[in-house]
Amino acid sequence: TLLMGGDGCMTASAGIFPEIMTAIRDFIKAGELSQALYCQRLIERATRAMKRVFFPYGYRLAMQARGFDMGPYPVRLSRDCRKEYEQIAAAVQGALEAFSEVR
Repeated sequence: TLLMGGDGCMTASAGIFPEIMTAIRDFIKAGELSQALYCQRLIERATRAMKRVFFPYGYRLAMQARGFDMGPYPVRLSRDCRKEYEQIAAAVQGALEAFSEVR
């Protein structure tokens, strides 16, 4: 959207990775497109892990991985998602660690 002249977008990933989303905008404004693309790919990899669980629960697990207390889920789940949480938490942490090398 930014490359096409838009001002931004609304995305669930922005709540999970605000620092990476802000960096994407900053890199694009500075003309550093390869850095922006790298950051976008970090988010995409983490999003893949989140999508292994139904939406929006996978994103909720990612928010928990960032340290936000999301409280109880309003719907009773038919299975335990601890394994998926561990995978999502690892993907979130991996994205943040890789991003820390960019900044």
